[in-house]
Amino acid sequence: MLATISALIFDPVGYVEFDALASTKLGDDTRRVSRIATMDGAASVNDGGYSESDRTIEIRWKTGTYASEDNVRRMLQLYPQLLVCTQVGAYIAVVDTYGVVSNESFLRLLPISKASA
Repeated sequence: MLATISALIFDPVGYVEFDALASTKLGDDTRRVSRIATMDGAASVNDGGYSESDRTIEIRWKTGTYASEDNVRRMLQLYPQLLVCTQVGAYIAVVDTYGVVSNESFLRLLPISKASA
């Protein structure tokens, strides 16, 4: 699966393409719902609706060259928000975590809004 991150402003090197591993998580579609049991044996439901910002995206890939990994770090340090494109859509997101474990790199992103239809 292909995934990308890019800067929201012009940056000649502000783009990274990942050949994402099967362990990549694109987040669940959830609603903001809570259920409370009532005294009569039924339930009261509060439905706050659906929001793309409840999704968490975790991209995993085989660790690449030092230059490509350094570019991911650079974008994390320079930009408060990035454009993240995956097979489920394009999102404006903030980076929560970037790390490398053994030969596998990961990037956890928290979408703010969906940029695609």
